[in-house]
Amino acid sequence: MSTVLERRPHVNPVPLSRPVASLTGAALYENNGFIRLQLVTGTGRRAAAKWYGVERIPSDFGEAFRLSPTMGDTLADGESYDVLLDGDNTSCSCAGHAFTGGCKHLSALIPFKAEGRI
Repeated sequence: MSTVLERRPHVNPVPLSRPVASLTGAALYENNGFIRLQLVTGTGRRAAAKWYGVERIPSDFGEAFRLSPTMGDTLADGESYDVLLDGDNTSCSCAGHAFTGGCKHLSALIPFKAEGRI
């Protein structure tokens, strides 16, 4: 006898409304139209900062941004992350978001968007 298992939709274990635990600080700087985002992870001696250039990119829905490493920082894959802010369809192209449904990039950008800073 064979059975058919129902395929369940993926449930994100990290809701977007809850901050990602690894993100301990975020700052947004604007200079001559160029926006830089600093993300700090860890605390004390283990604290590490990553810098990203924030560029608005075209999107058919919501608002989209490209985060590119700056200030000498590099990404593991050597590329940029694309972030879409669109309510329930908010997403990021990073591996953390693909794995958990939440990431430090979204945890930082969502409040800055709500404040009207980006």
